[in-house]
Amino acid sequence: EQRRHPRRSQGNVAQKPPTLVRQQERKATFVDGLVDSAAQMVEVIWPLSVANHKPHSGGVLSLRRYIEETLRRSRTSYSTLQVALYYLVLIMPCVPKSDFTMQQSVDSSSVRALQCGRRMFLAALILASKYLQDRNYSAKAWSKMSGLKVAEINLNERTFLEAVNWKLHLPEPLFKRWTEVVLRYTPGQAPQPAEGSECNGSFDDGESLTWKDIIPKLTPDLDFV
Repeated sequence: EQRRHPRRSQGNVAQKPPTLVRQQERKATFVDGLVDSAAQMVEVIWPLSVANHKPHSGGVLSLRRYIEETLRRSRTSYSTLQVALYYLVLIMPCVPKSDFTMQQSVDSSSVRALQCGRRMFLAALILASKYLQDRNYSAKAWSKMSGLKVAEINLNERTFLEAVNWKLHLPEPLFKRWTEVVLRYTPGQAPQPAEGSECNGSFDDGESLTWKDIIPKLTPDLDFV
């Protein structure tokens, strides 16, 4: 039997059946890293908002848990999250640096929305979904997922759009560049890119910089990284 089937007999001894456990673990680690990256972007861009939303005994979710739950409930894809994170780069120069309570703007509700990192992250996620997908959740569905009223969902979205001057288009070369940046600085090991993907470069030169170091220097053109 061994003479007739040498490969079978040798394989039983020297080789183990293929397993997806390690790939699944790497994927889970990478997804966790993306959630961390998203949370750090909100922390850096909206430091006042994060300070005002620190979890206490009142049942307020931590920022990371809020983002994780929002992504889970909306079943957000990796590509949609990528675009949403890029939209945070777009809106970063528009975020007021002082507390909204000190603003005497006529449209105080818009100022309040613009200074809330959680609301702007949600708005970016909604807009990214609309940008990439033909079929999307309604404002009512997003309201159920987030706990915000439909009017607040619409206000947040409109505030975001007005802040970036309704310019949401992300050209393919810029999207590929942004993909490289995200893969480069996201904690954890990224899964193997799909065939034809250009996100397979070496990023060893960026290991000394953290995501938080990079965020304040990001521009819509990504000319820094």
